[in-house]
Amino acid sequence: MLSFILIFLFACGEDPILNEVEERKEDAKQKKNTPNKKAVSTKPKQPSTEAPKPEKPAKAKPPNPKPKDPMGGGPKIKVEGSISLENWNGKVIRIDVFDGDQRNLDGPRPKVVATKKVDQPGSFSLSLPQNEKGFWIGAYCDVDEDGKPGPTDPFGWYTGNPAQGDRDHTDVQIVLSVPEEVNP
Repeated sequence: MLSFILIFLFACGEDPILNEVEERKEDAKQKKNTPNKKAVSTKPKQPSTEAPKPEKPAKAKPPNPKPKDPMGGGPKIKVEGSISLENWNGKVIRIDVFDGDQRNLDGPRPKVVATKKVDQPGSFSLSLPQNEKGFWIGAYCDVDEDGKPGPTDPFGWYTGNPAQGDRDHTDVQIVLSVPEEVNP
């Protein structure tokens, strides 16, 4: 039986994978033991006798391209109106314009087309790109100043939603309030 094992070991030869691992270990040891010092010249540098090369003038940067219009190019419509809020507390009011009904929870969520912050209740004006779908206009007063509408933030929607996207709207009235179930 012992002779069979010896024959088997010698007949198979060496394992190429184990040989590769051993070679890599040896290479790593050699690199580790080889000093990696740069040769330092003790000879003093002689000043150059060549004339200095003239510096190339800096290339002028091209002018910044016009920033893209976030509202899209093309014809615009004007939306004007007023926001009313009883017991306004001095917090910022934000007007949001959507490309769909934000209150509809089924299907894809509408995108924000435009936003505008106003410092107090009263009149406002927006410029929007014309579109065939129309717009949904809403507003809220950010009472808790977290940058988003919350349950205690007074909010409201334009009763004429969706506002037609192919013409101006000059009498948009939005009344902000907190729903009765949230209002203390």
